[in-house]
Amino acid sequence: MSGDDFLAIHLCNQGLEQGKSDPMMPLVRYLASEKPITSDMRKWLADMLAENGSSIFRLVHKQRAKGTRPGRKKAETFVYLRAGWLKNRVITPDFIASLMDSTGWKLAEPDPGPTKTYRLGEEELDQYGHPYVKHRVTLNLGQRLTSRQIEEIISAETYWQFGREDWASLRTVQRYLQGWQQDE
Repeated sequence: MSGDDFLAIHLCNQGLEQGKSDPMMPLVRYLASEKPITSDMRKWLADMLAENGSSIFRLVHKQRAKGTRPGRKKAETFVYLRAGWLKNRVITPDFIASLMDSTGWKLAEPDPGPTKTYRLGEEELDQYGHPYVKHRVTLNLGQRLTSRQIEEIISAETYWQFGREDWASLRTVQRYLQGWQQDE
């Protein structure tokens, strides 16, 4: 057994005996260093992977759950909390203003005449380079938010708050809330 692989095995065993939170880190570092895997190291790894091996370690392979990135869990929690807050929310001018702050949406040109209907969405440029608001939701003052409006709002808010890396797409929000809405 070479010095490096012996050291990695020894440090793993020592970490387990000392009750360290991640005793396998020396092995991970050894394997990541791209040093050759000696026959002794290969035997030790095989023994850990074997169902009835003699090693004090037993390596178990588990598939990571989807969305295990740290920000993804934060976004999922946000979706549930925000959906609970938005449910049964009555649309008011103050609520629309707060949506514009939390989503980055802009207010589209209102219909001519006195109206209680507001259209919100992202500002984009048309084919001639003129800005316009690409419609995402239509909100009517005095009415409650629909499930679809809540999903659109939450998707936009996760993008605005968590960025492209950890946002929840409309489909992801719908998937999260599907079971939540059925539980009621």
